[in-house]
Amino acid sequence: MFALESFEGEYKPSETEQELQGKGIAFIHDLQNNNVLRKDIDADMILALFSALTEHWFISRDRVAKLNNARTGDALDARYFEAVSKVFTAGIQIQ
Repeated sequence: MFALESFEGEYKPSETEQELQGKGIAFIHDLQNNNVLRKDIDADMILALFSALTEHWFISRDRVAKLNNARTGDALDARYFEAVSKVFTAGIQIQ
């Protein structure tokens, strides 16, 4: 969907998307200021990374399932999001 959207011309975020982006950045800034998340990664990039990891899963999950002889569906989605949450969170948290 996002690839097709890029062919349609310039992307224009909705008011809701802009509001959610602003609230997400503010939330991440709070975590950074409270020394929960690393400050050397821009808040907007943390959101972008999370979004990209989520979007990519929905593009690649059938391939991943076939490569690993796994069934698609809620169980596979849960396994992916559990794994990506651990890796992503460990990467952005202050150690």
